[in-house]
Amino acid sequence: MTSQSSVVEQQKRASEKLKREYQARLRKQLEIRRRQLLARRRAAAAKRKASRRAKSKPMKIKCKNKGGKFNRGRCIAMNKRYRFNKFCKKGKKGQVCRIIRSCRRGQAKSKGERVKCRRIYMRWRVSWMRYQSRRRLIRRQYKWRTTRRIRRVAERRKRIKIRLERRRRTMRSRVIRRQRMIRRQRMLRRRLIIRRRNIRRRVMLRKRRARMLLIRRRRAAKRRRMWPLRQKQAKAKRAKWLRMRRLRAMRRKNRKWAWRWKWVTRKGKRTRIRYKWWRRNSKRTRKTRSKRTRTVVRKGKRVVKRIRRRVRKIRRVRRKTARQRWRVKRTSNPQTWWSYRLRINRWRFSRRMSRTQGYWYLRRYSDLRKKYGARNWRAAQKHWREFGIKERRNKLAYRDLNEWESKEYLRRFRDVTWSTKTKMTETQYANKHYMEWGIYEGRNRHRTYRITNIQAKCYLNRYVDLAQRYKRNYNGARNHWYRKGYRMKRNPKCDNTKTQKNIAQGPRHVAHHYAKFRCVGDAWFTRLSADQNSIYKTPKPKADSFLEVSHFGMRRKRAPNRWIKCQGRFWGKDVAPHMRKQCFCEAKPRSEPRRCAKEGQWCRRCNGVVFYGVYKKNGKVQDLEGLMSKNYRYKEKYNNSNLRCVSKTFGGDPNRGIYKQCFCDDAKFVNMKKIKADFEYNRQQELIRRNKRRLRLMAVQRRRRLQQEKERRMRLLKQRAEAERKRKLREEEIARARQ
Repeated sequence: MTSQSSVVEQQKRASEKLKREYQARLRKQLEIRRRQLLARRRAAAAKRKASRRAKSKPMKIKCKNKGGKFNRGRCIAMNKRYRFNKFCKKGKKGQVCRIIRSCRRGQAKSKGERVKCRRIYMRWRVSWMRYQSRRRLIRRQYKWRTTRRIRRVAERRKRIKIRLERRRRTMRSRVIRRQRMIRRQRMLRRRLIIRRRNIRRRVMLRKRRARMLLIRRRRAAKRRRMWPLRQKQAKAKRAKWLRMRRLRAMRRKNRKWAWRWKWVTRKGKRTRIRYKWWRRNSKRTRKTRSKRTRTVVRKGKRVVKRIRRRVRKIRRVRRKTARQRWRVKRTSNPQTWWSYRLRINRWRFSRRMSRTQGYWYLRRYSDLRKKYGARNWRAAQKHWREFGIKERRNKLAYRDLNEWESKEYLRRFRDVTWSTKTKMTETQYANKHYMEWGIYEGRNRHRTYRITNIQAKCYLNRYVDLAQRYKRNYNGARNHWYRKGYRMKRNPKCDNTKTQKNIAQGPRHVAHHYAKFRCVGDAWFTRLSADQNSIYKTPKPKADSFLEVSHFGMRRKRAPNRWIKCQGRFWGKDVAPHMRKQCFCEAKPRSEPRRCAKEGQWCRRCNGVVFYGVYKKNGKVQDLEGLMSKNYRYKEKYNNSNLRCVSKTFGGDPNRGIYKQCFCDDAKFVNMKKIKADFEYNRQQELIRRNKRRLRLMAVQRRRRLQQEKERRMRLLKQRAEAERKRKLREEEIARARQ
């Protein structure tokens, strides 16, 4: 064992030694490579420096000749000085040069020339002094000049950007004006076309009426002329028919056989067959019936009375027209197989099938999907007309009820009674009832109560996440309530305001069936009670609330500014035939500012004033009034664009360290004078708070400095005392050693 362990240890040591050698060799190679790269870089830098130096010498000379200063490979231009000696050079002519030459030679004769000479000299002296001072300023403030140049470039770029933005805005406004003008021209052209079309229709209708009137008059005149002839023809036709009838009777009498009918049983069914009945050789004599008489006593006398046999007349069955065949039989009991059935079947099994219904038809039946594919709605339409109607399939475009919706459906509607005897599950039974009756009656299939359009709008405006997701899609917000909102225990109802105190109740009862009412907002037409027996042949029940009757069919329409009669004609449909009905009125909330975003989100499509302030105060979410009670910022946006709800957008943070929100006032609910006054007041208060904060900070800093100074002094005193103590100890040790 010991020999084996020693061999293993030797192998380990050998492998570690090889590993260390390999790592050392690798480090050496890397170091050689690094030095080579460094040498190359230094050589390239030296080469660049030499080339710059070679180029800089002529550039320095050139810059010096120009009167500039050469620094770091650049020539800094300087103002040209006024060179008195070189002003009139190379034979320049003119009065000024002649005067300068005369001044230089001392040949000024008159007083005016001497004054001019002095002025020229003073101008040259001033320019020379300015040149010298400028050179000193450049030497001292070269760095400042460079930053100023950068600032000027930045300002120039900013001006160019503003100019481009202004030009872009102008072009955009021109394009918008052009588009509006084109839309207006199109609208006017369309109106003109519609007006001309209506005029042509009126003219054609007038001509058609005149033509039909003329045709009717001609026909009436022709009928009057042809009446005697037609009477004669009818008499001749009747006489001919009687002759032929007598002739047929004689032939039938002389025939040896005749057709007769008898009832037989075939395959377990009673059927009627025809057979030939042969007459006997002897002539058949017609038996006359004996007249039945009866003796009765009338007023003490016997009277023989003839008894007439009562003959039951059989009505001739006429074939009904298509409209008569589809006519609905009205009944008063809605619990029986009643009048809706034929109408529903006609609606469910009609030959018509839209594209959407074709897609749902394929989605519902997997055998058709395998055969035709998932998008071949034409083939689905053909299959429905040939086989689907006979097989009683379902073509309607709706999603089947799931397990939870089925349970809620059975719990909500008492007339839908499921039991184990039906040999179906609850889901199957609820889906069958919803397909056969619920869709036609407009029953509620969702797991919660229905909400109106106005409540969907309030629901969307109340929650910021819905506004961010659905924007202005109220149907999307309503579907969110049906799918998730009720489980999240959210509130879809509108809030009461100071001017509208009952708007949270939703639609309110205003009239019974056939009564008149007025409404400002949306008018609803529903049944009177959720009970199935609330018909006119039963006692009148108590009117149910909108929440209860909204589970059945209902109709909504914007109420006009006049009296309305509570009947189906105004809404265009009777929601429940032969049922008692009622009407509701739902007031529309007045336009108020809406919460468009929380901090960090986008406030979308706001065309007005956007407010930026606190979100919660004492744990309660604030409305616009609570937001404006504290410090806030605002921004005007009238281009219907998006805005980021952050402090940078509004030019500062009104409340530091607090979560904020944004409100959009696109209804001009708040007066701009009040907003500006609040902004000025808040700005003054912000300045006061900032100064107080600065003073507090200065006081804290002063206290901190004093504390630090005090600590430093104490530390010095301790150090001195310690040093003094050590010195005394050393002296004592030295004295002890000497002794």
